[in-house]
Amino acid sequence: MKKIVCLLEGITDRPLRDLGGVTPLQKAPTPNLDAMAKNGSVAALLPPPACPTEEAALMALLGFDGDLNLVRRGPLEACALGEDLTRGQVAFSVRFVSSGQGVIVDVSDEVLSDSEGKLFCDALNAGMEREHCRFIPVAGPRAVLITDNPVFVEVADKQTPHPVDTIGMKWKEVLGKNRDLKKLLKQISCLLERHEINALREDLEETIVNACLLCEGGSFLSLGTKDDISRTLVCTTAPSLIGAAKMAGVDVWTFPTEQRKFHHLRTLLKRLDTVEADTLVVVVPYLWRSTYKGDLLEKVKTIEWLDRNFVGPLKDWCEKEACDFVVGALRHSDISEGRMVEGATPLACFPQKNKEPSSIDLFDEQLLETATQTLPLSELLSW
Repeated sequence: MKKIVCLLEGITDRPLRDLGGVTPLQKAPTPNLDAMAKNGSVAALLPPPACPTEEAALMALLGFDGDLNLVRRGPLEACALGEDLTRGQVAFSVRFVSSGQGVIVDVSDEVLSDSEGKLFCDALNAGMEREHCRFIPVAGPRAVLITDNPVFVEVADKQTPHPVDTIGMKWKEVLGKNRDLKKLLKQISCLLERHEINALREDLEETIVNACLLCEGGSFLSLGTKDDISRTLVCTTAPSLIGAAKMAGVDVWTFPTEQRKFHHLRTLLKRLDTVEADTLVVVVPYLWRSTYKGDLLEKVKTIEWLDRNFVGPLKDWCEKEACDFVVGALRHSDISEGRMVEGATPLACFPQKNKEPSSIDLFDEQLLETATQTLPLSELLSW
């Protein structure tokens, strides 16, 4: 292996008053990341100006030079599940949510277990077959809808808000106010409300899951395989990122559902010697999850754990194997908003690619102000 690119998604943030005006990255002790910045090469990684999602950022990294706004999560997740959309079909990313008086109140991943999500999909497949709708479970309350129903096809390319932003919205109007669309969504909602899972929840006085949020619909993109990334392996567990890599013609290394936090990373460290690719791209999701949940303490502790137990061992392995080790993030994040936002992210490569080591002592957001090199996302794999 020639290079490992470790993408710590969500590692950067904005200064927070709760941390005394510093970021979670600045608050957490990170001796290994700091050593990479001090003894390696650094740069400001700059995503394309219009890079709406993490999936779009990954595809830009893998060489996609088309309109990133066309990269939609629905068809990517369908691709990850091994589904081939036929002509006229579209795929939506589905999230089962809780609503009250027609308004979305809970979009969290905890509203349904994996088994409950599968049972919901089974019920919808039986009840919506005549409407040419097929629901495929992904995890918890997340699923994929594949359909050629003209009503859904018409709104497939409509830009949809981030799930967090839909809280307080009328769930039947997220995709527009089309009367036929509302009728189909109401049909889905009635099937969910009558499900035995919700009957049991009502008996236990728990919140029911009674609505379906359809996001980022679209059809497949035709990309083809690029020669310069044909020996690249992407390691991720996110279905949409798996689909993005597959669409770009890149092999994917993933793991089954994680039973204990960080188990996947420990497994990866044990299997590094078996990787035959020239470049291994590892997408680390834990910091993004704490960012999405708005859990500041978890984010700081996770940064500390990753530096000590993952970045450190990877750095040592790469040094022993004479392999370049690059650490950064595809996109900037903001825990106060629970999302990825625009902005450059710090990047470090060890050992240094220049003759002189960097004069920077810390790997944090301030690195962006002193780094002399700005690196477009599309050039990261060749850096």
